[in-house]
Amino acid sequence: MLDFDHLGRPVSLRHRAPYKRAISPWNDARSAFVDGTRLQARWRGRTLFSVVELGFGLGVNFLVTLDAWERDPLRPDRLVFVSIEAEPLSAADLERAHDALGLASAHCVALRERWPVATPGVHRIAFFGGAVILLLACGSVETLLPGLDAPADAFYLDGFEPALNPQMWSATVMRNLARLARPGAFAAADRGSRQVRESLAMAGFEPDSAAPTRSGQATISARFVSHRGAGQGFARTRPAMAEGPRQAIVIGAGLAGCAVSGALGARGWEVQLLESERTIAAGGSRQPVLVDHPHLSPDDNRLARLSRSALSLSRAHDLDAHEAGGAPPGPLAGAPAGAAGAAIGRLVLAADEQACERQQAALEGLRFPQSFVGHLDRERASSLAGVRLAAGGLWYPGCRAADPAIQCRDWIDRAGAAITLRTDAAVASLQRRDDRWIAFDANGSTLAQAPVVILANAGDAPRLGRQAQPGLRRLRGQSTILDPGVLAGLRTVVGADAFACPLPDGRVVVGSTFDEGDSLEPSISADHGNLSRIAQAFEPIPLPLAEALAAIAARSREGSQRGACSAPASRSGSVGYRWVCADRLPMIGALPDEAATRARLASHMRDDRIGFALHEGLYGAFAFGSRGLLWARLAAEVLGATLDGEPVPLERDLLASIDPARFLRRAVRRARL
Repeated sequence: MLDFDHLGRPVSLRHRAPYKRAISPWNDARSAFVDGTRLQARWRGRTLFSVVELGFGLGVNFLVTLDAWERDPLRPDRLVFVSIEAEPLSAADLERAHDALGLASAHCVALRERWPVATPGVHRIAFFGGAVILLLACGSVETLLPGLDAPADAFYLDGFEPALNPQMWSATVMRNLARLARPGAFAAADRGSRQVRESLAMAGFEPDSAAPTRSGQATISARFVSHRGAGQGFARTRPAMAEGPRQAIVIGAGLAGCAVSGALGARGWEVQLLESERTIAAGGSRQPVLVDHPHLSPDDNRLARLSRSALSLSRAHDLDAHEAGGAPPGPLAGAPAGAAGAAIGRLVLAADEQACERQQAALEGLRFPQSFVGHLDRERASSLAGVRLAAGGLWYPGCRAADPAIQCRDWIDRAGAAITLRTDAAVASLQRRDDRWIAFDANGSTLAQAPVVILANAGDAPRLGRQAQPGLRRLRGQSTILDPGVLAGLRTVVGADAFACPLPDGRVVVGSTFDEGDSLEPSISADHGNLSRIAQAFEPIPLPLAEALAAIAARSREGSQRGACSAPASRSGSVGYRWVCADRLPMIGALPDEAATRARLASHMRDDRIGFALHEGLYGAFAFGSRGLLWARLAAEVLGATLDGEPVPLERDLLASIDPARFLRRAVRRARL
């Protein structure tokens, strides 16, 4: 929340203190932080430079740094700015504060236009086509900083006075900064107190008095000299940044492979995309539409946090695409022909009164903004959906629906010549020779070679990656298509056990099954199950839907369980396999070398803190289950940042939860016990 003091300065209501002591803070921010960390002298000629800030506040320090980067002809190719903020303002409050401080640059406007729905976690905001990335981490410093994966060249310490905000200036916080420090990193603070100096010195920084700001404010500049007291840091145990030519092979051109290929291509990588089928978006991605599938949990568990982070990344991607000349966001049901998809929103209906109460109680405890998720009663939900519903439920306005084939093609096309697509290219084996991976077909002929390989080929990934531990399950998914008029008026995604999503031509996709099955032949019983589940979402059931359900039930009673449904007003949709892990979380990251781990099993059993050996240059993005649209964007950002040595837009515990080595680690721990 924002207020203003008698001098017109923006004030934090929590601390009852101004965000910036100067009336015109631009020059002070440049002096204290840009100059205090020797930024421009140290980033020149660099490919990547990273800043970690404690206290985003009004964004002045970021905007000053962005301005310095833009003006410097010797700037680094990429700038990543990670900033933690415990109480992020709204875009409207940012505008009020910027107006009061006379900040009216185009960058200020761009920041507010890209401002995320500030839910807990890390949010990505791109500038200059992705050359500058702001990672806004919403939460307290003491909670978020230990979990950041953000190797840094500079630190900005810009919190309220230690007397008002002691947690931010503690020795523990400074040690966590040291864990992230790259060699030669500098820290700067606009507080010159003895406590700040001593905390920095204890963490391995060598503080010195910097020149006061133009307004006379004392500052500190400190150079990082050692890791004493910092402990073994995650920044030093993450997979090494890819060295050598920026070339990669991506195996599998479904949602995962196309999203990752597009992200790497946008970063300047040369990508060879290999697909065993004749077209892209085959296999489990062969569906008429896919929708975002968020998860809400009262304890905000890892699945809930991961799906929320993926939704935020999807929104950021939509904004990036729009800036690059893509179609603006809009309802899928009204999207132009050929549009990949857009934010259409999703209603997750409560099954009964008790479920409704649990939904409301969870929202009250989590206190998320309505722009992310809110609860609607039956009347409001029905009005928004355009059809009469049986219950109210959770409303996610930012959920997307997309045609996977068009979405995959869009990701590839945006990368242009950076991606070479080859279909009918089944990879029989992979071999590492010298510093490159070579992909061979069944005849032993070379399909492609590159230093980096990313396995995005679903159930076949463990074979090529020599992974025995994931224990993937193959589940069958089938959707059902309703003709125009069966659910007339539906304008958003609705459902609980099943979902219904309107298409631009008036048809509605209902789906989908998620069960065992060995056949890709359409099943009438699956269609009957889809329509039976979705019918429970409406009260009364629309007559055309009831008639379609009755016709399918009649065919089912006749004993015709296999074969495409051709009942009036409905037909079978696509059928495909989805691959899931036991914990229903995806596999995204570097693949462990299980043979090397077995050879060192005794050491791992004695000390499970020892990191596993990794296959050099081998990564995975698979086991996406029913959340292919969400996990694809997540994989693209995580793998892109990892390969380029950038701060990753996820907390460490979330990275661990999708780490392909997690099942191997559990197996070692069980043996140890």
